[in-house]
Amino acid sequence: MRRLLFLLILVLFATSACAEVYINQEPPEDWSSRELLRLTVFPAFRNDAFIMECGGESMLIDGGYAQFVKKMQEALAKRGYGEHIDYILNTHPHDDHIEGATDLIRRGLHINTFLSPFAEDYGNKYHRQMVSFLKERNFAYRQVMDGETLQFGGATIDCYSWLEAIDVNARSLQMHVKFGNATLLLTGDLTGLGEHHYLERLPAEDLKSDILKAPHHSLVHMVPEYLDTVDPAFVILTNQKGSAPKSENQLNKRGIPHMYNGSGTITLETDGEDWYVSQVKGWN
Repeated sequence: MRRLLFLLILVLFATSACAEVYINQEPPEDWSSRELLRLTVFPAFRNDAFIMECGGESMLIDGGYAQFVKKMQEALAKRGYGEHIDYILNTHPHDDHIEGATDLIRRGLHINTFLSPFAEDYGNKYHRQMVSFLKERNFAYRQVMDGETLQFGGATIDCYSWLEAIDVNARSLQMHVKFGNATLLLTGDLTGLGEHHYLERLPAEDLKSDILKAPHHSLVHMVPEYLDTVDPAFVILTNQKGSAPKSENQLNKRGIPHMYNGSGTITLETDGEDWYVSQVKGWN
């Protein structure tokens, strides 16, 4: 009887530690007056370009190809970041993740700090170009270390990077964002090898998340055990509908709702207890 009661308490605790996810529904009337974490996913198609905001702080995560820079400038300005954003964080220095951010700095965007899991002297040409602009403008560079926790507004970001991996994608920074009971997992271009690596290395609670950004633009299906451990209530696919059939089939079989950034700007907001997810066409 005691064991049954203990297990019931564990189940209730696990349930209460998750935020509810509401898709295309109106939030409560007082929503905008609450302390919120917001993630905006821009429609850069098969690119990662996000803004995260919390507690008065702002962070551009990756930045897509340079071809999107004008639309990025307009989208940033619309949100009050036309001239300054607190952080740019690059998950890994491939052109579809860093080129646009580099061009924003070249065009005059000011930042406090550039964050990367890679050392400042890393040899990739896209990384070197970014570092060059940062030095010209005296912007700070900080390497985010494996296992480090960042404080961001009222949120925490647990950061993991497998820098011993050979493939740059496998070294992508994995970010487990926590705000109240709400959780978000951002995966960069993590590969199947990387997914296996974190399954073996991390406890399940460091992967479990309400919201998941599917790795590597959903070009291949996720390791089933990884997806089952994350157990998301909603998944972001940075691709166009019809271009990621393996991931879509995988999610459909599990009944997991998802959206493609290729269909428009996705906004995810949480007060730490509930998530509200919506999408509008274009760069809005």
